[in-house]
Amino acid sequence: MQATDGLQRLCRLIDAFESLQLKLYELMSQRWNALVLSRPGDAALLVPREQELLTQLQRKTLEREEFLRSIPHPSIDSLSLLDVARAWGQESLVERAAKLRLQAGEIQKLSWTMWILTQRGIRHLDLIVDAVARGGALAPTYDGPPGTGNVMRTQSALLDVSL
Repeated sequence: MQATDGLQRLCRLIDAFESLQLKLYELMSQRWNALVLSRPGDAALLVPREQELLTQLQRKTLEREEFLRSIPHPSIDSLSLLDVARAWGQESLVERAAKLRLQAGEIQKLSWTMWILTQRGIRHLDLIVDAVARGGALAPTYDGPPGTGNVMRTQSALLDVSL
């Protein structure tokens, strides 16, 4: 037995999350395209807007948490808008909340993909700087310490495995 005010708050929260997540996904897709096309300047121009959207999303998350704490319904165990919509029998809101969950997963996946691309770019730059510093000569696999020799160097191998 939900109050009309609670149902309206639930609708407003779902609306807000739909809008913010869609804007964030579109912006991150633009940033991804800029990174793939080797246009770091274009990608950097999108960062302030992305930060703004993330701040708005964090505020909305705090509002959601406050809303979920205020629900007096004893059968709602989990803290999600989807569970509230299910408990209140609002099928249209259940569908929308389920889509929000999927959309959040897509944003997370795109974020991880960009992080991996960035890390690989940094690694590539590191290799180029190292090659320039060594005058094009490869770093030896084994270094001989003064007087004895054959100490294995594993730093590059560990970095290669991590990527």
